[in-house]
Amino acid sequence: MMKFLSKLILVKLLGWKLVGEAQKLKKSVVVFAPHTSWCDGFLGKMYFYIWGVRHVLLMASKYFIWPVNHVFRAFGFIPVGNTGRNALMDTINAINGADEMNVLICPEGHLKKVEKWNPGFYLIAKKCNVPIVLSFIDYKKKEVGILEVIENPGNAGEVWDKIRAAYEGIGPKYPEKFSLPTN
Repeated sequence: MMKFLSKLILVKLLGWKLVGEAQKLKKSVVVFAPHTSWCDGFLGKMYFYIWGVRHVLLMASKYFIWPVNHVFRAFGFIPVGNTGRNALMDTINAINGADEMNVLICPEGHLKKVEKWNPGFYLIAKKCNVPIVLSFIDYKKKEVGILEVIENPGNAGEVWDKIRAAYEGIGPKYPEKFSLPTN
């Protein structure tokens, strides 16, 4: 049902083009960028529903209070520690404990412009030995999809170089709020 509704809304009603076919990975860390608007997440989520990719999103556990905690869980959010190491360890434990889990992460972390992206996604992928999927939303071209899959995230410098190259030229909703990572 979510696949049908997502395709109806994203493709038929809103006119977005789907780029690249999401691989049927059992486990991965999905980088979703640019993230400059609250609606980016909804569009990205619909893309992954269309391709049938089972996915979750991270949210600080401090927001999981009754009664909205049930709504967040229904939409695929999982609670993680509110900061740094707690969030990292909660995510690593969740992936390692699951048979299938694709975690969508917005490494920019905020809807404002940041020069350095949070490297947590890289550390999680490396620790869990899972691929990094580079997904995107391009408002200039009205496209959403997959840019690249980094199967073996080895050297951090090489991963950052691939990220900068992949996201070069992507059109965010609010360009003034986006920058390529300087990590």
